[in-house]
Amino acid sequence: MSATIEQLQAFVATVDKGSFKQAALRLGKHNTTISGLVASLEAELGLSLFERKPRSLELTAQGKDMYHYAVAVLRESDQLLMKADSLLAGEPSRFVVGLDTALRHPLVMQVIDRLIQKYPSMQFTLLSGDPMLLRSWLLSGQADMCISTNTFQRHHELSSADGFNFEVINVANPQLQLKQQVVKEEKLRGMTQVATLFMKVLGQSDTHNFSNRLIYSNNNHDTLALVKHSLTWAILPAYLCKEALERDEVHKIFITKAEKTRANIWSSAIYWPSSNPLNAPMHDLINGIVTIDDM
Repeated sequence: MSATIEQLQAFVATVDKGSFKQAALRLGKHNTTISGLVASLEAELGLSLFERKPRSLELTAQGKDMYHYAVAVLRESDQLLMKADSLLAGEPSRFVVGLDTALRHPLVMQVIDRLIQKYPSMQFTLLSGDPMLLRSWLLSGQADMCISTNTFQRHHELSSADGFNFEVINVANPQLQLKQQVVKEEKLRGMTQVATLFMKVLGQSDTHNFSNRLIYSNNNHDTLALVKHSLTWAILPAYLCKEALERDEVHKIFITKAEKTRANIWSSAIYWPSSNPLNAPMHDLINGIVTIDDM
């Protein structure tokens, strides 16, 4: 006993459309061809899939059970064909992308979603972490490509492409009562800052840490949560703080008067091992990220 894909397609289309005629229109075949394929499927299976009435078709209990299996087989058949096409096109079977937690913006996720939709047979894995963790994943082969805050420290084993720019702002807990204020250096040093861990690892603390008491975090979402619920302040991406600012859960503050008129801009970059040639998904990811407007 064996059923062909063509027979299953005819059966599923007939169930979906309610008649041989409508199924034939969907599949681009003649009515008699569709009815013949369904009849031959019934003969192969030894089951009655439809009760044929003078003016209609009624799916039998056996037909209802078989319908779900037929749909699953056709879906697997489609996956098989897509996989074969991807192999013929030289596309990778897997793609592991690392994403900086600071860059978990909807526009970035849209780029990733388009990639997933374009390569349905590719096993996609998304990892998240800070820039130092992303770099370690690339160097150890655990990730194929990473989207990261630009650290401006190049590694000889990694290649890169510039991404989009994004604004960072200073936010403080509302209980500190510093909303929209320029905080003097002496007062700032006496406050508790939630600092970025990767800056410490890179030896760049002097340019980003301003308080004497520091709490280190490697996740910007956790940093924001700390500022909301403790008497602290931090430097964070503006987009990440938008809702919290609107809800008055955090307050924007300034370290210098110049910050009131000139935004503090950081940048992103895409990194990958230099030894790995760029494939189609990697090209698509780069093109998608570099076309994102500055935030």
